[in-house]
Amino acid sequence: MASRSTGHAGRDCGMRNLSGSGRLARFSLGMISTLLQLVLVTTAQADATWPDPERFRAAVEAFEREDTKAAPPSGAIVGTGGS
Repeated sequence: MASRSTGHAGRDCGMRNLSGSGRLARFSLGMISTLLQLVLVTTAQADATWPDPERFRAAVEAFEREDTKAAPPSGAIVGTGGS
C-alpha cells in the first residue's frame, strides 16, 4: 500500500509515494504521450505544401544581368549584415 506524505503541520497533501512499478508506469505513459505528439506533428508538417523556390528565378536572373553590367571591382571586400 502506498503511503501518503504530509505537508506543513501534518496536513495530508494528497501526494503518493510511488513504488518502482508505479514510477515505471508513469514514465512509460509520459514517453508514449511524447512519441505520439512527435508523430502527429511530423505527419502534419509532411502534409504541408511548401512554396515553390522557382518563384525567385526571375529576380535572381535580373540581379545576375545587372551584375554583369557593373561588376564589383576585382579583389573587393563585400560586407553584409542586418540589424
